[in-house]
Amino acid sequence: MRGPITHLNLSKSYRGGERQTELLIRGLAERGYVQRLIARTGAPLAERFPDVPDLETEAVSGLFAAARACGRVPALVHGSSVGVYSPGPKQERVDESWPRNGVRTSFYARHKAEADTQILRVTNLEIVDLPANRDVELAPRPPVKVNGDS
Repeated sequence: MRGPITHLNLSKSYRGGERQTELLIRGLAERGYVQRLIARTGAPLAERFPDVPDLETEAVSGLFAAARACGRVPALVHGSSVGVYSPGPKQERVDESWPRNGVRTSFYARHKAEADTQILRVTNLEIVDLPANRDVELAPRPPVKVNGDS
């Protein structure tokens, strides 16, 4: 057995992101990982796994309760998207230091920016007990092979 891996999904509904979480949990279970899912109380995602071995599910009321439920973890990985960034120049490249306010007219981008802000609040308030210098941020990059998995 490998792991444990903690998944955090606080959606109140079941849509594309929750489907991705479900597929990831099922795929890792097939590979022998011990996992934990922290989901919003009453959310449909938490009800989809009675057949998945080595998966503990915990219901929480919101982000800060979820952060406390995570406890001590070796890294906090927050997957976002390019939608978090503010509009930039058309002919120049920008890097990850570009402002993260989303696009004012995009519901998706505004909420991605808000999620990033909330994650920073959680880590800065030390609600999650992370070892020093272990915050991990994923940015869009070409796919890579990890530990021989494809």
